Amino acid sequence: MVDYPEDRNMPLTEHLDELRKRIFFSLIAVMIAFVPGYFLARPGLFWVLHHIDLHHPIVVLGVTEAFYTTLKVALILAMIIASPVVIYQIVTFLTPGLYASERRVVVTVVTVGPVLFIGGVILGYFLFIPFILKMMLSFTGNGLRPLFQLTQLVGFLLDFTIPFGILAELPLLVAALSRMGLVSPAFLEQQRRWAMMASALVGAMIAPPTSILGTLVIAAGLYVLYELSIGIARWTWRGKVTSRNPPASTN
Repeated sequence: MVDYPEDRNMPLTEHLDELRKRIFFSLIAVMIAFVPGYFLARPGLFWVLHHIDLHHPIVVLGVTEAFYTTLKVALILAMIIASPVVIYQIVTFLTPGLYASERRVVVTVVTVGPVLFIGGVILGYFLFIPFILKMMLSFTGNGLRPLFQLTQLVGFLLDFTIPFGILAELPLLVAALSRMGLVSPAFLEQQRRWAMMASALVGAMIAPPTSILGTLVIAAGLYVLYELSIGIARWTWRGKVTSRNPPASTN
């Protein structure tokens, strides 16, 4: 017996109403989570800044800079705290329109994905941030005294950790697309040349401009991640889906 989507006959207006309801509940969850996020923002920010081991003063150059930076951190924490509710709203909206096998894939992606994202961010924070800070600070000296502005430092940390979180989800994304028959291992193998070029390009964009070694390390890591994705695709590949349409009625 084929398990067809539950809402294949649902009008577009009902889909839009359901989407609006799920977005509304997600926003409410983030707003509620902003309260504990605000109280956790300052100790969380101090912990993050303390553990990057700068050995140089951090300054604020405006009256409202520390306040707005705290609000920014509080919003990020609020989204993290509210993520279970947001994930539930995403799953509830998507699953009725999918087949049973596709529902399992979506549930896996939206539950495992945040874990991989956070893991990638932590990896970037503890491994990559110290490396790039040491590299950049090596250009100081000869009378140059580093002073870190709070807003720019927080922005720097976000810019160089969030990409690691996104890249950490690549194997999961490939596994999901392969499981649904949208991306085959053969296709990924044919794109190895482009993957090498993309890895080198991203490595050059992320690494410090004068660090050839850093570029090579990042590019190699990205390409290894791509090869890992190919291996996962071979494991999850179930063949191309030929049709998602239910059979026509014979009545």
